[in-house]
Amino acid sequence: MVAPATIIEDLRRRDFTINAIALSLNPGSRGLLMTIQRAADIEAKLIRVLHNYAFVEDPSRLIRASRFAARFHWPLEEKTQARYESAKENNYIEHISDKAIGHEIEQLAYEDDPLHIVRVLEKEGWLKILSSHWTTAKVDTSA
Repeated sequence: MVAPATIIEDLRRRDFTINAIALSLNPGSRGLLMTIQRAADIEAKLIRVLHNYAFVEDPSRLIRASRFAARFHWPLEEKTQARYESAKENNYIEHISDKAIGHEIEQLAYEDDPLHIVRVLEKEGWLKILSSHWTTAKVDTSA
């Protein structure tokens, strides 16, 4: 459940460090970069979860991690990769909500190279979660 919160509380609820960045709008600190943990992850080109239970709390983050890694061509940070693999092995994805599946399908439409993203999702096993009928096997890439 999402409830009103301070900006710092809001940033702590985010999925990955790359999504936990904001600019202050307060008159005394306007433009100051506000981050939770590591703004350096953008410079290092790493995808890192904000906390140990990120994939347990929201299994759609598994798909999102793959989508972000594919979009940016960035690896998952080492501990994030280990948590990702553990969540995958323990089949946390079976607890994903229909709403989250719909959101992840919608996000594909906003990607600059959706076919690349879909191929990565298929390789990771997430494409069948989004739709059991989807495959890249017969995609006409020349068209």
